[in-house]
Amino acid sequence: MAIDATPITVAGRELGVHRHICAFFNSDEEQLDTLLPFVRADLAPSDKAFHIVDSERRDDYLSRMKAGGVNVDQATASNQLEVRIWEEAYLKPGWFDQHAMIERIQDVLRSGKRGGFPITRLVAHMEWCL
Repeated sequence: MAIDATPITVAGRELGVHRHICAFFNSDEEQLDTLLPFVRADLAPSDKAFHIVDSERRDDYLSRMKAGGVNVDQATASNQLEVRIWEEAYLKPGWFDQHAMIERIQDVLRSGKRGGFPITRLVAHMEWCL
Protein backbone atom coordinates (compact mmCIF):
# COMPACT_ATOMS: atom_id res chain seq x y z
CA MET A 1 0.00 0.00 0.00
CA ALA A 2 1.19 3.51 -0.78
CA ILE A 3 1.98 5.74 2.17
CA ASP A 4 -0.20 8.84 2.44
CA ALA A 5 1.75 11.93 3.49
CA THR A 6 -1.31 13.88 4.68
CA PRO A 7 -0.42 15.50 8.03
CA ILE A 8 -2.08 13.86 11.03
CA THR A 9 -1.98 15.35 14.52
CA VAL A 10 -2.52 13.60 17.85
CA ALA A 11 -2.26 15.36 21.22
CA GLY A 12 -0.91 18.49 19.56
CA ARG A 13 1.92 16.71 17.74
CA GLU A 14 2.13 15.98 14.06
CA LEU A 15 2.84 12.35 13.29
CA GLY A 16 5.47 11.43 10.74
CA VAL A 17 5.18 8.85 8.01
CA HIS A 18 5.07 5.99 10.54
CA ARG A 19 1.80 6.58 12.35
CA HIS A 20 1.50 4.15 15.19
CA ILE A 21 1.18 5.50 18.69
CA CYS A 22 0.47 4.05 22.10
CA ALA A 23 -1.03 6.11 24.91
CA PHE A 24 -1.98 5.43 28.49
CA PHE A 25 -4.71 7.43 30.22
CA ASN A 26 -5.62 8.00 33.85
CA SER A 27 -9.32 8.51 33.15
CA ASP A 28 -11.98 8.43 30.46
CA GLU A 29 -11.97 12.23 30.52
CA GLU A 30 -8.24 12.40 29.85
CA GLN A 31 -8.62 9.91 27.02
CA LEU A 32 -11.44 11.90 25.46
CA ASP A 33 -9.58 15.21 25.78
CA THR A 34 -6.57 13.69 24.03
CA LEU A 35 -8.29 11.66 21.33
CA LEU A 36 -11.38 13.70 20.48
CA PRO A 37 -9.58 16.11 18.12
CA PHE A 38 -8.09 13.08 16.33
CA VAL A 39 -11.53 11.45 16.14
CA ARG A 40 -13.11 14.63 14.79
CA ALA A 41 -10.39 14.76 12.14
CA ASP A 42 -11.19 11.09 11.34
CA LEU A 43 -14.56 12.27 10.25
CA ALA A 44 -13.32 14.89 7.84
CA PRO A 45 -15.17 14.36 4.57
CA SER A 46 -12.45 12.11 3.13
CA ASP A 47 -11.43 9.91 6.08
CA LYS A 48 -12.82 6.78 7.69
CA ALA A 49 -12.68 5.95 11.40
CA PHE A 50 -12.46 2.38 12.67
CA HIS A 51 -12.54 1.96 16.46
CA ILE A 52 -12.24 -1.19 18.56
CA VAL A 53 -13.65 -0.99 22.09
CA ASP A 54 -14.79 -3.07 25.05
CA SER A 55 -18.32 -4.38 24.46
CA GLU A 56 -19.30 -3.36 28.00
CA ARG A 57 -18.17 0.22 27.38
CA ARG A 58 -19.29 0.68 23.76
CA ASP A 59 -22.46 2.65 24.53
CA ASP A 60 -20.60 4.93 26.95
CA TYR A 61 -17.84 5.42 24.38
CA LEU A 62 -20.35 6.47 21.72
CA SER A 63 -22.15 8.77 24.18
CA ARG A 64 -18.87 10.49 25.03
CA MET A 65 -18.12 10.96 21.33
CA LYS A 66 -21.58 12.48 20.79
CA ALA A 67 -21.14 14.79 23.78
CA GLY A 68 -17.81 15.86 22.27
CA GLY A 69 -19.50 17.00 19.07
CA VAL A 70 -19.12 13.92 16.88
CA ASN A 71 -22.22 13.14 14.80
CA VAL A 72 -21.99 9.42 15.53
CA ASP A 73 -25.34 8.50 13.97
CA GLN A 74 -24.61 10.19 10.65
CA ALA A 75 -21.03 8.89 10.50
CA THR A 76 -22.16 5.35 11.27
CA ALA A 77 -25.00 5.48 8.73
CA SER A 78 -22.58 6.61 6.00
CA ASN A 79 -20.11 3.85 6.96
CA GLN A 80 -17.53 6.52 7.72
CA LEU A 81 -17.41 5.37 11.36
CA GLU A 82 -17.27 1.75 12.45
CA VAL A 83 -17.08 0.93 16.13
CA ARG A 84 -16.41 -2.75 16.72
CA ILE A 85 -16.07 -4.67 19.95
CA TRP A 86 -13.02 -6.74 20.91
CA GLU A 87 -14.75 -10.01 20.07
CA GLU A 88 -15.29 -8.79 16.49
CA ALA A 89 -11.69 -7.77 16.06
CA TYR A 90 -8.90 -8.95 18.35
CA LEU A 91 -10.66 -12.02 19.67
CA LYS A 92 -12.74 -13.01 16.65
CA PRO A 93 -11.73 -16.68 16.60
CA GLY A 94 -12.24 -16.81 20.39
CA TRP A 95 -8.63 -15.93 21.22
CA PHE A 96 -6.00 -13.48 20.03
CA ASP A 97 -4.35 -14.54 16.77
CA GLN A 98 -1.77 -11.99 15.65
CA HIS A 99 -1.82 -13.15 12.02
CA ALA A 100 -5.61 -12.99 11.85
CA MET A 101 -5.52 -9.50 13.42
CA ILE A 102 -2.98 -8.21 10.91
CA GLU A 103 -5.13 -9.57 8.08
CA ARG A 104 -8.23 -7.98 9.63
CA ILE A 105 -6.50 -4.57 9.78
CA GLN A 106 -5.39 -4.91 6.17
CA ASP A 107 -8.98 -5.79 5.20
CA VAL A 108 -10.26 -2.69 7.03
CA LEU A 109 -7.74 -0.49 5.20
CA ARG A 110 -8.56 -2.02 1.81
CA SER A 111 -12.32 -1.77 2.34
CA GLY A 112 -11.91 1.89 3.36
CA LYS A 113 -10.19 2.64 0.07
CA ARG A 114 -12.86 0.71 -1.86
CA GLY A 115 -15.48 2.75 -0.02
CA GLY A 116 -13.89 6.02 -1.17
CA PHE A 117 -11.88 6.81 1.96
CA PRO A 118 -8.18 7.33 1.15
CA ILE A 119 -7.28 7.32 4.87
CA THR A 120 -8.63 5.01 7.56
CA ARG A 121 -7.72 5.94 11.12
CA LEU A 122 -7.78 3.10 13.61
CA VAL A 123 -8.34 3.67 17.32
CA ALA A 124 -7.87 0.41 19.19
CA HIS A 125 -8.45 -0.02 22.90
CA MET A 126 -6.25 -2.75 24.32
CA GLU A 127 -7.52 -3.19 27.87
CA TRP A 128 -8.58 -6.76 27.01
CA CYS A 129 -4.95 -7.90 27.19
CA LEU A 130 -4.70 -6.93 30.85
